[in-house]
Amino acid sequence: MVDPSLNSTALPRAATGLGMSSGTMTLAASIATLLLAASMLGTGSLGDLRGRRKVLLWGAVATVVGCLVTALAANGAVFLIGRVITGIGTAAAFGMSLAIIPLLFHRHELPRAFGIWLGVQGIMIVVACVGGGGLVTHFGWRVGYVVVPVIGVIATVWAYLTVPDSRAERARRFDTVGVLLAALALICLIEGFSQVGAHGWLSPVTLGLMAAAVALFGLFAAWERRVDEPAFPMELFTSRPFVAAIVVGVVFNLGNAAVTMQYPLMVQQTLGKSAFVSSIVIAMFGVGSIGGAFGAGAFQTRRGTSDRVMFVSGLGFIAVGLLTMAFTTEHTPLWLFLATSTVIGFGVTWAQNPQSAVMMRSAPPSMVGSVGAVKPAVGQMGMGLGLGGLIPVVSSFTAASSGTPQHAAARGFGLGMLLVAVLLVAAALIIWRMMRPQPDDRAAAVQGQGTAQPVEQPSEAA
Repeated sequence: MVDPSLNSTALPRAATGLGMSSGTMTLAASIATLLLAASMLGTGSLGDLRGRRKVLLWGAVATVVGCLVTALAANGAVFLIGRVITGIGTAAAFGMSLAIIPLLFHRHELPRAFGIWLGVQGIMIVVACVGGGGLVTHFGWRVGYVVVPVIGVIATVWAYLTVPDSRAERARRFDTVGVLLAALALICLIEGFSQVGAHGWLSPVTLGLMAAAVALFGLFAAWERRVDEPAFPMELFTSRPFVAAIVVGVVFNLGNAAVTMQYPLMVQQTLGKSAFVSSIVIAMFGVGSIGGAFGAGAFQTRRGTSDRVMFVSGLGFIAVGLLTMAFTTEHTPLWLFLATSTVIGFGVTWAQNPQSAVMMRSAPPSMVGSVGAVKPAVGQMGMGLGLGGLIPVVSSFTAASSGTPQHAAARGFGLGMLLVAVLLVAAALIIWRMMRPQPDDRAAAVQGQGTAQPVEQPSEAA
């Protein structure tokens, strides 16, 4: 979670120092994220088949190597190679950390376990936002990319000593075709969303990428239903809680994107604040996410609150924060941006905590790695939709507003936040209806209460 924050801070200086073209810099900004999403299903399947601990450790090592290559790069090409290695390694390490957790805890303990998991991520994001900028400013961009290797080496040794191994009980073949189809579909979809901000929804590039993504996802679904040993259990898409968790993941990332992309633009360009002040606004989002993660985990574990209520209340927190900014002007005080950023961050992880638990509880024990790949993929889809979709929406609202440029920009921003808030409220109502208790839900819940998911083939060394 530290790498994307540090990369966004260090990349402009690295591009200048290495003489990157604008195209190379754009690719360097996105290629690790693209490969992270594209590699998730493949690394998840490898973990299920070859051992999740092995993939976790090798992924962490690859991330360390990738960041070191980036830090020592003498030109743009080597820099890109480092970002490619980092993206693939992060996919393996992140995906396996998600997949291993359900195998170590009872089902009713998962909200608290994922609360800690998400809370630590929030802490690291805050540290990266506040400390990363200082390191890059005072010691250069190369030092910024060394931070992840230092953390990664410590984490890898710790994981080697403590994490048990597990894998699917029954050996099966690696679904190469399914993994490649999913990877290509995600690359086209996420890149298509990124083109929306640059060229609009109706540009040939955007439409071509979106059409390719739809076609590839269709081929992936058809192949997975046809093949005897699929990479992903497609029957999960008939589960209401699993589908609801996917919808929630896309929607709360719209709120995430609104803060991470639109808030800094407003604070710097319209309010006239510095980049450092803007980074504090984003850091407050991280502070809120820490509270939401730890709070949701403890609250749901102690009180037994349903996932349905957690989902809807989390989206409600985000909607309230965005609605507060719907009437923004060029004179809106900075403290309101700080406060709503904190509230939105709280709501994101308040909803994300049960989302993680629902998705991983739904996974067959032999395919937790493959199912775990869905969560970051959904997150990238939501962020891509938010980052790409909000730019033309806010720009069009700004162009239609009268008054000074600052007033028009503030009005466009406010209407954009109002639109996202309305979408969140609509999604919350859909989730509330989708997750209505059914007659057989209570019996299933009682049957599963207090049972741990089995850990397949534990390692004797661990």
